[in-house]
Amino acid sequence: MSRLVYINRLHSKTTEVDLERFCTRFGNVIECVIYPVDHTLTRRSGYVKFASCQSAEKMYHQSREGTFSIDQTPVDIELGRGNTRLSEENHKKQISTVFNKKSSHSPTIYTLHIEGQIGDEEELINYLNSKPLSFKFLEKTDTDGCIIKTGAQVTYTDKELIDRILKQHHDKFTIELLATKTSNKREYESEPLLNPKRSKLSQNLHSSINYHLQNLTKLTHDLYQENEHLQNDKNVLQTTVNDQTTRIKRMENEAIDLIESSNKTHYIAKCIADKYKSREEEYQKNLEESNKVVLELETIIKTTNGNLVKAQDEIQRLTNQITLLESQSKELVTKPSPSELEYEIEQFFLNVKQYLK
Repeated sequence: MSRLVYINRLHSKTTEVDLERFCTRFGNVIECVIYPVDHTLTRRSGYVKFASCQSAEKMYHQSREGTFSIDQTPVDIELGRGNTRLSEENHKKQISTVFNKKSSHSPTIYTLHIEGQIGDEEELINYLNSKPLSFKFLEKTDTDGCIIKTGAQVTYTDKELIDRILKQHHDKFTIELLATKTSNKREYESEPLLNPKRSKLSQNLHSSINYHLQNLTKLTHDLYQENEHLQNDKNVLQTTVNDQTTRIKRMENEAIDLIESSNKTHYIAKCIADKYKSREEEYQKNLEESNKVVLELETIIKTTNGNLVKAQDEIQRLTNQITLLESQSKELVTKPSPSELEYEIEQFFLNVKQYLK
């Protein structure tokens, strides 16, 4: 028993990481190596070392049940033998020995599925420009009871020829690679003919089996196409989900920014309201003080007006007295009087004039 699995015919784009990811479905991978084409190896090959022999055997047996494809390329798988601790050169030699021995008696068979109405084998050979290893026509009966060939399955062993046919542009038929397998059996160029001595019952049974096999093949092909459509739909949905997730995250970030902006706006509005309130209080206080000053000024004005009226009355009284004194003075001037009396009168007038000034 061995923990090594040798893999041949790897695609040029397949990396060791891709190969390890593919093999982890069978068990824990300890080592994964891919060798390029050189003088020892004619194809890109490598090996995988599992943690247990059961994982290696599981991968090997499942490869016998159906062909494995890595990066859309069918690969050959063989179970390793002997010591797992070999040098790189010994690994290459063992890989070359295993797959060269296998290819000497086990050719790889490629099956092409062809859809479209076909007349006969000669028409198909001329269209493909090559003679397949075997033919298997897909037939159905129309409403008139005639058998119509609606397709075929042909096999080849030449990979380059398969690639050439698949790369060509086909207008009349739809051609795709259906399966790849390795067989030790002898391949026939066409399906073996029925034994002419076979009874009618066995012929009917054989026809019925072929009919059901054709229906199963058609159903398998339809399921394969439906699976591809579902896979495409899944990819589209995944892309849509990713886009929606990205959009939701962007909207959440925008909502967070809006909340922060709203909080800043509320804070600024609160500061403005507080400032306005303080300004309002200051204005009320100044207004009250101004009203007090106005009242005081009004009181002062009233007092000043009262004093002014009194002063005007006093001026009027003094004016009247001056007028009276002037008239008396004139009378005295006309009369001779002692000098002392005149002096006193002059002094009185001077005092009055200074007061009025």
